[in-house]
Amino acid sequence: MDKSKWFSGMEMDIKIQIGSIIINILNISYEPPRPSWYYKNHAHSGFELHFIPDGKGTLRVLDKTYVITPGVFYVTGPDVYHEQKADEIEPMSEYCINLEVKHLKSSKKKIDNYMQSEVDNIYNTLVNTKFWFGNDEYFSIDLFTKLIGEIESNFLGHYTYIQTLATQIILNVVRTLSMNKKSGYEVPHKIINDSRRLLVDDYFRNYEASLSPHELASQIGVTVRQLNRIMQEYYEMSFKEKLTYERLEEAKNLLINSQLPLKEISEKIGFTSLSYFSRVFSKYYDISPNKFRSIHQA
Repeated sequence: MDKSKWFSGMEMDIKIQIGSIIINILNISYEPPRPSWYYKNHAHSGFELHFIPDGKGTLRVLDKTYVITPGVFYVTGPDVYHEQKADEIEPMSEYCINLEVKHLKSSKKKIDNYMQSEVDNIYNTLVNTKFWFGNDEYFSIDLFTKLIGEIESNFLGHYTYIQTLATQIILNVVRTLSMNKKSGYEVPHKIINDSRRLLVDDYFRNYEASLSPHELASQIGVTVRQLNRIMQEYYEMSFKEKLTYERLEEAKNLLINSQLPLKEISEKIGFTSLSYFSRVFSKYYDISPNKFRSIHQA
């Protein structure tokens, strides 16, 4: 971005959902350093998050004046009147996000796998802050540079990137406002289906061993019949098909990246004989192992 020019993203529709919280970003702006730039006493219906990357100035809230220096961050909540003025000699620049925060009616339920206590803490920390002035201890100013760069880039995925960066900035603000309060809870543990999937994936890494559906079913605590359903759900393959697939993929890797004889490769990946390995490989890939190696190593 050109830091000598004013920037406003007022026309962009950017909304962020954190569990049952909806954050509507009304504007993302950048005020370049200009001697004595001035915003007279005003207020907004939403929140403003102000970050000062460089320069000096003053902020007046009600009857109190605050000295602004590089690295300062402050929040002005709804209907909080404030007045800003840049220094004449070393004028400050400013990044700002203007936003409103809403709680969905279903706030009492667990939404989108977010822990409701975390969602409530984030919401309450934001809406209960009318004014805050301090330092940008999480270096959100760096995120602003990336954020506006993404807005201007128009690269693939830039809308999601904008949402992600804006979310990071807002969560940094929440941590600062809460005075780095500890959460008091842990990241939720995986549900049993997610844990099973990792166990099944890991089991097939031992393709060189003598694997059996009975052993795997026992490891993940299901019957063989249930395992058959799980295999179809995860891979759309039977146990035997998945095992053959893993062994042949490793065979391809060894044929391309090693000089091991075919017999040693077949033994290494768990086949009982070279002839059986060659037959299965040829049927699967419509090419013999020898020919496959000669093509890819050439």
